[in-house]
Amino acid sequence: MRRPQPRFKRAVVADARVTAANQGRTAPAGEGLGMLLLVLRLAYETDAFLGLMIYRGEARLRSLGIPVLPWFLRRAAIAIAQIRIDPAAVLRPGVYVGHGQIVIDGPTEVGARAVLAPFSQLGPAEQGGGAPRVGTAARIGTGSSVRGEIEIGAGATIGANAVVRESVPTGSLCVGIPARIL
Repeated sequence: MRRPQPRFKRAVVADARVTAANQGRTAPAGEGLGMLLLVLRLAYETDAFLGLMIYRGEARLRSLGIPVLPWFLRRAAIAIAQIRIDPAAVLRPGVYVGHGQIVIDGPTEVGARAVLAPFSQLGPAEQGGGAPRVGTAARIGTGSSVRGEIEIGAGATIGANAVVRESVPTGSLCVGIPARIL
């Protein structure tokens, strides 16, 4: 059973903490003014964070049953950061999108602290098929394609341009076309 979308504020704060850490910044403790300023700064400085934040807003509005506005937010995320995330996908709080240009199709689930590099694609292998589940702190490399009903284990790393069609165990490194575990 698929878990529900996380709350907007909790997800954006977690995304900001992970983004700040990946950029070598320290995030303020708590969720007060310091965190608000960090979120605004990241949204201003990085299109990818802004696009992810827009996706979070879209997902929240969709879960509340608000019509039309989620469609506009989805188009804004695509236009601003080239982030296209299917409404059926679930991204846990604390996902880091490096530079945008990602596509997530179908009911794909991405775990907390996962890193998605540019030009990566995640989703079903064929229309209506099962989608991948990306574990906590997994890293999806630039240009990689993760397709099918597979699981990428926690802490696993998918190398650049890898084409993954089979599950990857926890903590493994997977590279190549077709991908193989090293």
